[in-house]
Amino acid sequence: MDHPGAEFVFGVSPVLAGLRSRRRTAYVLFVQSTMDMSKRKVQSLAQCQTLQIRRIIRGRHAGT
Repeated sequence: MDHPGAEFVFGVSPVLAGLRSRRRTAYVLFVQSTMDMSKRKVQSLAQCQTLQIRRIIRGRHAGT
């Protein structure tokens, strides 16, 4: 995952707003491993936009 100038959005509501607006190109959705994605609107929006979904451990980001 190498996207120069990549920006991160944190929180369910801000991520939902970003996915709905489609003003920027999204590449990957990082999700806490403990979050139940089956009940989240985020997952369906991410799948519709063919985003890669990566589950991560809380407190660690993708680079570690």
